[in-house]
Amino acid sequence: SLRLLLALALSALSLTALTAPPAGAAGGPSVWILDAADRPFTSTTAPNGAPTSIGLYAARNDYEAAQILVRSGSAQSGVSITTGALSGPGGATIPAADITARYEYNHPNIQKVGNVQNPPDNGSAYYDALMDDSPQSVAANTTFASYYEVYVPAGQAPGVYTGSATVNSSLGAVTVPVSVSVYSATIPPTSQATFKMNNWFTSAGWDYSGTEASIPHEYGVQMYDANWWTVEADIAANMARHRNNVIYADAEALLIPN
Repeated sequence: SLRLLLALALSALSLTALTAPPAGAAGGPSVWILDAADRPFTSTTAPNGAPTSIGLYAARNDYEAAQILVRSGSAQSGVSITTGALSGPGGATIPAADITARYEYNHPNIQKVGNVQNPPDNGSAYYDALMDDSPQSVAANTTFASYYEVYVPAGQAPGVYTGSATVNSSLGAVTVPVSVSVYSATIPPTSQATFKMNNWFTSAGWDYSGTEASIPHEYGVQMYDANWWTVEADIAANMARHRNNVIYADAEALLIPN
């Protein structure tokens, strides 16, 4: 019957969608999406049916994210992610200033201790740090990872916001559709939270040989000079932005210069 034929056709279309390859123009890079909490590796490849669009669900005053993965059999240059504002109900927008894409730094030669997640190639390189977006060169058969994050302001109108991100590459550009469903619930300001959040962090004291060397090494500053305090202030602001409201501070170590 016509009804049966239509059902079979729809089933075939659904199967095609589930097994379709990641997005990308002919000869261009493959692009797919990974949950923000999952760990990608340079040897990660796209599974069948990997999503090629971003769908996020957020409260107001909330940060939600996804990872954009890019891979090609050919070397690429100029790989970066361009973000843009998202349009919602009644002309409301989530502005571009509240949307970021940062590339993930691949730490080489990580020492594995205990029961750890191994890369598909069983190597020792692990993505971790998030870096301000800038065009990157990516070797052939290597997966590039970018962390796409949306902040929903506290006064944002509820509804569905849509737009896109663009994967730029010397092999061609790929558009990634984005959808963010914003609910009317609002997360309180960090200053009003009763939940205590602390990521272990120190800059002076506790482990003098280690922590006092790490920030000068990473940022090219001298302990306790004006630039060191600028780095400290930036780190504190970033931790507050991500709802850290408890920090270990060694008052004696911080008083050492004077």
